[in-house]
Parts: sequence; C-alpha cells; structure tokens
Amino acid sequence: MNRLYTALQKNKILQSIWTPLKSFYRKVKYLKFNNYPGLNGRISPRDAMFTGNIEHYMSVGNSAIENIETALKAANINFDSLNAVLDMPSGYGRVLRLLVTKVSPGKVTACEIDAEAIEFCAKEFGCKKILSSQDFSQLKFPENYSLIWVGSLFTHLNQEAFSSLLRLLFNSLERSGILVFTTHGKYSVETFERYWARQPVPVSHEQLQRALEKTNGFYYAPYYNSENYGISISLKHYVIALIESLFGSKARFIYYNERGWDDHQDVFAIQKTSEITI
Repeated sequence: MNRLYTALQKNKILQSIWTPLKSFYRKVKYLKFNNYPGLNGRISPRDAMFTGNIEHYMSVGNSAIENIETALKAANINFDSLNAVLDMPSGYGRVLRLLVTKVSPGKVTACEIDAEAIEFCAKEFGCKKILSSQDFSQLKFPENYSLIWVGSLFTHLNQEAFSSLLRLLFNSLERSGILVFTTHGKYSVETFERYWARQPVPVSHEQLQRALEKTNGFYYAPYYNSENYGISISLKHYVIALIESLFGSKARFIYYNERGWDDHQDVFAIQKTSEITI
C-alpha cells in the first residue's frame, strides 16, 4: 500500500485521477451520516454504536444526559458551573455530542482506547482528547474534573480492573466533583442468557446466581478473544460496599437509577468530599 501511495505521488496523471476519486468516495461515505434532524454533529462510519437506528442512537445519548443532569441536581450543581468534564469511554461521541451542547467543548475531554475515535471527537466537536490504556495504572489525566461520565466500561471489567478504574476516576475528580457511571445490575442477571447469546458465556443462569452469591454480587466472564475484557455484573449492594471500602467518608453516594441508562444498565453517582488521594 505504501508503494502505491508513493507511485501516486510521483505520477501527476495518476494523482490527478486519484485525488478527486478519493474526495468523491469520502463525500459519498459520509453523506448518509449527515442528515439527521436534531443530531449534533455527524456520525462516523466507524461508530459501532450506530447500527442504522437513529432514534435509538439519539435516545441512548439523551438517556445519559438525563441521568447526569439528575445526579448534578442531587448535588446542587448545574452544567454552567462545571470546570472540566471527562467522557470515558467516549467512543465516537454518542454521549459527548450532547455534553458539548451543555458545557463549552473546550472543557470536555474525550478519552478512549481507540485513537481514531478521540480524533474524530476532537475534530467534530472541538473537545480535548486523551488516549486511554488497557492498564489503568498507566493512565494519567492532565487535570481534575468536575464531572466524569463513564457509560458501559465497568460493565466489561474483572474485579481488579473494576476497583482500579473506580479509584483512578475518583482521584481524578476535583473536590465536590461528580462521578456518574453505569453497571450491569439485576436486570442483566434476569436477561443474561438472552442478552449475551452472541458470546460463548460459560455459565447457565443458575450457575450465575450461585457465583453472584459467592462473591457478594459480582460476576465476570472474559470474551472468547480476550482475557481482560468481557462481561461483568455488579449488583447494587456490591457497588455500594466497594465505594464505602475504597473511599469511606471521602465519597458521598448521591444517585442510583436501576435500569436508568437505555432501560438496561444501572446508573450510580458519587460525589468527592475531600481532596485527599485514596
């Protein structure tokens, strides 16, 4: 492929043909993603969260904003007072495209392990970007945040990574900052076999229930092609107990909404009450 590009650069005739063809291809490729009334910005062709149903895509984003706004109100905070906002994982902006309508884009950071995704968000929405890491201990944020939104990341982590990420994000809040995140809860247990039918889940529903009882409300199974990324279920009592054990009085539990995000994932929000790093 590199040789082809080199040849095109050297041959002016080929280049004169290739350049407009490439431009036309990109216009056609992006055209069908541009014409959605009420949607802020384009949808990238690489956005796996968009499967063609624009109503559902928009409703998921709106659902996130509604939960965030309710959590902020519970802490007597509004969008106008936020100094810095982190969306992790941002993907290609399903929620971020709405956050930048509530907060100045220059205050919003897209964080994602997919470099193309954060590049798209930065160019499309004018936000900042941070490349994430599979090893959360290697991830350093350049600032503390007033608000951190984490949609469907804890839902894929084992216990160690779950705790590690929770600690990292809490320590990355400014004082009185809010962390809003989602988990697979009781509803995911009820729909486990149906919802994850496309993945080779190694347990039955009965085995899952027994596993949750043994771990006081947590279950994890890796995807077939990954050891450190898969399906996790963390019930409400497990999450609250973990927050208390990690942060004690340094964190205030302010919001819980069962099946609050997209009528499926549970939504939690905690507020930092101290500057002390845990």
